Amino acid sequence: MKINALPNCKFVSEIADCIPEQLVIIVGSGISKPPPSGLPVGEDLRRAILSLIKDVNLFNNLPKDLQTNLEIALEGDVFQLPGSKDSLEIYGLPFEGLLEIYEELFPGTSDIQDFLRYNLQAADSNWIHYFLACSLLHKPPIISALITTNYDILIENAVRSPRWKQVKVYKEEQYKSWVTGRPIYLKVHGTLEDVESVIATLSAESGLASWKKQFFRDLINNKVVLILGYSGFDFDVCPEIMQAHPKKVYWNTLRKKDKLSRDAYEILKSCEGVHMYGDAIKFIDQLHSEVVKKTPGFIDSATKAKLLKRPSYNYFRCRAVNTNMFKKDNYTFWLIQSLVETGAGTIALELLRKLKSEQNSPSQKSLLVLRTKARAAFLQGDYKASEIWYLRAIRACQNKTIKADLWLSYFEACRLQTLPHGGRGAHLPQLSSLPSWFPQLITLTWKIVWAWSAAFILLRFQKGIRQNCRARGYLWLRLAQVIDNIYQLLRKMPLRSKTVPFFRFSGLWCLKRADCYFGMSDNYFGTQQTQRIRLRLTTASTQQRSKQAEQLKDYYRRLGYLTGWSNSNRDIINTMLEIPDLSGSQLKYMCQLAQEAFQASTLVNDRPGIRKAEDLINYLKERNTPNTQFV
Repeated sequence: MKINALPNCKFVSEIADCIPEQLVIIVGSGISKPPPSGLPVGEDLRRAILSLIKDVNLFNNLPKDLQTNLEIALEGDVFQLPGSKDSLEIYGLPFEGLLEIYEELFPGTSDIQDFLRYNLQAADSNWIHYFLACSLLHKPPIISALITTNYDILIENAVRSPRWKQVKVYKEEQYKSWVTGRPIYLKVHGTLEDVESVIATLSAESGLASWKKQFFRDLINNKVVLILGYSGFDFDVCPEIMQAHPKKVYWNTLRKKDKLSRDAYEILKSCEGVHMYGDAIKFIDQLHSEVVKKTPGFIDSATKAKLLKRPSYNYFRCRAVNTNMFKKDNYTFWLIQSLVETGAGTIALELLRKLKSEQNSPSQKSLLVLRTKARAAFLQGDYKASEIWYLRAIRACQNKTIKADLWLSYFEACRLQTLPHGGRGAHLPQLSSLPSWFPQLITLTWKIVWAWSAAFILLRFQKGIRQNCRARGYLWLRLAQVIDNIYQLLRKMPLRSKTVPFFRFSGLWCLKRADCYFGMSDNYFGTQQTQRIRLRLTTASTQQRSKQAEQLKDYYRRLGYLTGWSNSNRDIINTMLEIPDLSGSQLKYMCQLAQEAFQASTLVNDRPGIRKAEDLINYLKERNTPNTQFV
């Protein structure tokens, strides 16, 4: 079903009929752009940061074609797949992801706090902020709940009232003390009044905290939802709207041609929603007129006229973004780590080699250099080199928390190094005679036992990890991955052992422990990984495993992690290849996935990914139907 955008004026009275008990309003950064606020939206902030870190000598010295590829990887783009009518939409690194990289590289600095405070504070609130504040604080309230993804405090500043303390929620303690039936103002990404809440959101792996998820779903379940100034291009809020099952959704954009995310269109289709377009200021003005008919005295005409009295303006002009608080010495590593996060490990290593020759370059033995080299080598598929760099980084590290994370990464490299062919999902081939597989099995078993024992020792004695639920969750996940490797190996051996069920149940028990710690630390991505291994251990159906890989692929796309996206595409193809009789449409879909994997790996110069994608392309060509084109 195609969703056509319609003028928002046609739905004003329809939305007003849902007031007060059935209407929930969700707002994004777009409502803070009209004057007199003039705040930059997340995309403006992202572009300002990207232009900052790209303006370094290392980036400018790269070949032009590689610069173009990296700009696409960092900023995102849509382009046509060769030999196909399908287009490929690349998501760049999100604004929150860029700030999270900086916070991880340079912990303890106030640069991010200063950046957010300076760029997201404006002198005045606009008419939309005032209407929303009055709608929530009015007695009785005009709307049942107001949800925002914004950090700014313009809605609170629009109406100064002590009641904000009663209705505003951005911490778990506030959620626990909230009284049912009271109007609610939920700030899902934190607030500038408490910058630590914003930093905590940025440092989360992905998704909303478990309490926010439940609260969010309860607020909009079976309610009419009006969405303003929000495009849906994220990986936390939009998926939760889909899970909450709202009664109907009205989604407003400024222009008819403005596109929503794919998830947004899925939401509109699932609940017969409406994509509206038009000036949000005028729309709120019309909605206010309808509300006054039912609630006389709500925002008197004099106050409204004062707020709406302003000179003509350019809707797309906002205050310039100030990035002076970021130190120039940090730009280079911010760029390199951003490339690492997109999966461009090969290019990151090349830039580090160039950096070594510069006079003012940091010491090659510094923790920052060692960590970046280790991660880049890991993404490149060189797990042995990654082990070496991680060990050197651990020796150079003095911070217990950072050292704990380094140990986790080190054991992950060790685990993958134990796999034949040095790749994820690799396995020993089906062998028929004892001498051919027995020595390999002994070697693999000893490496696995060593990694497993080391992980137990680390869990027992590392104080930094014992106090960190996220780290403990990942340790149990590592153990489950080790057990899964043994389980999958034994299943493929000519002589089936009675110990196979033992490894399966042991792996499931470890996953249960990991889920417990991931739940305590609100780690969405860790939970996704446990689900992926659980499907392997429970011998789930091909359809279930394919669906899980699709979800992981969408997550990687939103996060801008192109190597992960390519890996997920290959996982989907390998899963579908288990289907005995593939239809023409299934083969065509697999062809498209292989093309996407090849293009994503090419953009970040991921050589192992390119090679694996080419192998799949060549294999699928042999099984391909005559009507399906291929690269």
